[in-house]
Amino acid sequence: MNQLVGPVIFIVPGMQARAWIEALKVAAARRGLTYMEDWGAGTDVQYPTVGVTVVWTEILPSTGVTVVIAPDEEDAIRGCASFYNVDTDEGMRIASRRYSLASVLVEGGAQLCRPGGSVTIPGLGEVEIGASALAPSQSRPLEIFDQLPVPVGASAEWPAELMWAAGEPVCALSDQYIDLTGRRRLLAFGPFIMLPPGRWRVQAILEVKIESSPVVLNMEWGVEGGASEDFTVSESGIYRVVLEQAWKSSTVPQFKLILQQAAFSGYLKLKYMRCELYGKECFHALDSSNPILRVS
Repeated sequence: MNQLVGPVIFIVPGMQARAWIEALKVAAARRGLTYMEDWGAGTDVQYPTVGVTVVWTEILPSTGVTVVIAPDEEDAIRGCASFYNVDTDEGMRIASRRYSLASVLVEGGAQLCRPGGSVTIPGLGEVEIGASALAPSQSRPLEIFDQLPVPVGASAEWPAELMWAAGEPVCALSDQYIDLTGRRRLLAFGPFIMLPPGRWRVQAILEVKIESSPVVLNMEWGVEGGASEDFTVSESGIYRVVLEQAWKSSTVPQFKLILQQAAFSGYLKLKYMRCELYGKECFHALDSSNPILRVS
């Protein structure tokens, strides 16, 4: 089988993604290479034996990605929103998917190119990959991806507004208190941010107001069959809940907050969560014997 002469490139779109594509086309033509894009239209895509391929599908090619182009967080969030014609929140979630796969590819040996001028791409030469000068926002839900591959200890704070309040209709969770009165039910879920393989720890900070009787809550984190913890809150206060789960491939974990038993009264506010890559290994015990802690 002929070997690919040109690179196979995976892109996390930034605000200048279309300009990058044009620059890649020009560079390919200059080298006499065929340019193509893989959008995952079929399972039998044949890459040109002498060419440049840009991979958009999330089903990574068996031929192997050789180059990753990934901008900074704010550029990626806005770039994905623009490139896929979605709102900023959905752009953030798409960016998390591209970043997670990029992290795996770079860890596997692909060359990382950061936009910001002329970069040298093996088999293609110098290509102008410009960066957008965007100031980071106060909320940085994808701070985890500041470095690729994602290192142990990388973390990000996820505001409650990224979560969804269960109900009819489902809506974004606000900073208001949730009335716990009523039957056992799902209270909130989300935030649908993809994370690469590893052992991931989430810390949730809750404010609970008890009026007449204790409330029993349940927290879940990860993929199906993931970490789960029941706890009873008998007095008002702010509580920290720590859960961990590991997965072997990039996945979209969920955090779920559940009222485990019917309650006569009470109120709850999810203040924020912090997610951290706790380890690259997938199997070891949670090092805390007290995952539920009242902090004030």
